[in-house]
Amino acid sequence: MWLTSGEKIDKKLKKGQEILGGWEQYYRDEREIGSIIEFVVAISMLKGKSDDFRKKIEQSRNKFSNIYKDILEYLVLYWDTRLMPENILYEYEDYLEITADNKIKSYENKALLKELIQLYSKFLINPTEDLYSEIMQLYTDLGEYEKASMVSDMKNSFMSNKVNRNKIKFDENKHDSEYKWNESDISLFINFFIGREDTYAIDNIFENSRNTVEQVMEPVNAEVIKRHFMGEITAATYVQRSNSTSKYMVMDIDISKKVLILHPYGSEEFKSYKEKALDIVKNMESEIEKLGLKCYIEDTGHRGYHMWLFFGEWIPVRYIHMLADYIQKNIFPDEEDISIFGKTDEAINQVLSKCNLMRYLCQKAYKTGYLSHFERLSVLYVFGHMGDNGKEFVHTVMSYTLNYQYSITQKFISKIPAKPVSCIKLREQYKMITAEYGCNCNFRRTKNCYPSPVLHAIKNADSEQGEVTIPTSRTITKEKERVVYDEINIHKKANAIAAKILEYKKQKRGIDKNIERLEDDLQNIFENAGIDCLEIEIGMLVRRKKENGEYEWIIEI
Repeated sequence: MWLTSGEKIDKKLKKGQEILGGWEQYYRDEREIGSIIEFVVAISMLKGKSDDFRKKIEQSRNKFSNIYKDILEYLVLYWDTRLMPENILYEYEDYLEITADNKIKSYENKALLKELIQLYSKFLINPTEDLYSEIMQLYTDLGEYEKASMVSDMKNSFMSNKVNRNKIKFDENKHDSEYKWNESDISLFINFFIGREDTYAIDNIFENSRNTVEQVMEPVNAEVIKRHFMGEITAATYVQRSNSTSKYMVMDIDISKKVLILHPYGSEEFKSYKEKALDIVKNMESEIEKLGLKCYIEDTGHRGYHMWLFFGEWIPVRYIHMLADYIQKNIFPDEEDISIFGKTDEAINQVLSKCNLMRYLCQKAYKTGYLSHFERLSVLYVFGHMGDNGKEFVHTVMSYTLNYQYSITQKFISKIPAKPVSCIKLREQYKMITAEYGCNCNFRRTKNCYPSPVLHAIKNADSEQGEVTIPTSRTITKEKERVVYDEINIHKKANAIAAKILEYKKQKRGIDKNIERLEDDLQNIFENAGIDCLEIEIGMLVRRKKENGEYEWIIEI
């Protein structure tokens, strides 16, 4: 516990200072700060220390996550005295789990930053739907679309919990039997919904709406389910058993994050999208019924629907995945379809057709209206290196996303790195996606050249050198770059030469036939005249019989 929870923070800090055994162990670098508690205690002991050492301690802040409200409040006041608003914002984001990369970012628009901090200070006292919306809007204004999406999810959860709290109220004075469920229902619930028999999990929710899942290494029993029904605990089951089998599957059909950010919960626009989601659910239900299966549709109460399919016995998970893939392919458009982007340059088509990751990111922008900052940069660092058409395509993709602004996108294009991103970096950044969708491009190894999606355009499109940036070292000379380009396109040169050879051979076959026909005419002339030689203008035309019985024609000058 945070140094015996319940006491005021000044007393906690005093105890912490005593436990740490004095400041000197940090000052002499005898030990590293190991937790957020040690960090805040160390911060409280910085008075009188040098600026360099103060900065050293302060810079270690993002190594730790904070779940304690009093530490949040203390650090907010500390950073305020230090005139460091970005750190103040980070404290709120860390406490509410809105940080994606644990980095303290700097913002040029200080006015928006100040307004965001003020909203968070109010939010900490009393989170409301309006505050969620205002914070979400400020993040979008700052270009922090991923954080805006996280706040949107928090808002949805907040609204859902608010609805549930209003709907469900248990009377503690009532006996269990007075509720609509009984022991038989509990047994039925266990039979249908419990996965692994040997363990379950408990979802713990803190006062800041932050939750952690704790695994309990005990079998699920009726008492656990009863407490779950009563709202005393939130229990969770592991759907897949240890032998990779399951007896049900759930499909989640939700409204996209873009819609949730643009249209508040309960608005007419929101209801319209909810109806569209229901149409998709009904189409899926129809497809499932064609297979002779029955599914159960559940309105989640907020952004979409769940579709439940129960099986008569435990079946391998791989078969469930096959069923899900079948349903998806029959309901949703082909994942490899790139016609949604309209008429595009041949080089762009080559990259979209052959690079699964680039196609996935561009289709994600089109379908969901959302790309994270890193996803946007990935698209830019490939297509932005493919000439004017590529840069225009970057605008096309970004125009599908929330709060697209031409000037901002153009600003990023103008600051694009000198060389395109490598396949290695993309695989490292998108491990899960490349594993699922495949990242198997086999580029021919070329000296001074690294693999990059742009190679598809260089190899397969009729692009001239200069239209597509060649993925080489920035220090390589233009002459060597030309050699690399020629080597990459060695197949094009070979193809051109082979095509000429074929054309010449076709011509040769025609010439040979003409020569053969003319020789037959000469043969008839010589046979009719009974001669083997004849004086002509260019010399003596001689017919000579070869060993194989055929004739050859010679002109003696």
